[in-house]
Amino acid sequence: MNEVLYKIGLRLARIKYVRHAIDDRAGLSEFRKPPTVRILLGMFLIAGSMVMSWPVIVALSGTLAIYFHKPLLALIGGPVYILSHVCFITGMTLCGEKYSRIFIRWATRCGVEKLLSFGLKDQRPEPEP
Repeated sequence: MNEVLYKIGLRLARIKYVRHAIDDRAGLSEFRKPPTVRILLGMFLIAGSMVMSWPVIVALSGTLAIYFHKPLLALIGGPVYILSHVCFITGMTLCGEKYSRIFIRWATRCGVEKLLSFGLKDQRPEPEP
């Protein structure tokens, strides 16, 4: 089994993206830097979209439609949900790409290095008598 995992690691290590991640020792040091205004705005939009979407749709639309016995009131939630989705996509565009690339690059390096470690023979020193 170890040999199969090692061979998978070797094949993956041939890919240019993986080679660069390993050679550059891709890490998560970028997360230590203070976030820029763009990143903060993106995170605010993502959080805002979560806060406004589901409680508004469920509480406002569904509850009012049931309370007043008017199912068309449930349509109020549609535009709110669309606005929430636009906020989420905008937030991901502003901040998601940068941090996603950093994390995926680090995870790629760690995963392939783990697969390549299966090829190392476990050489323990002989115990002395």
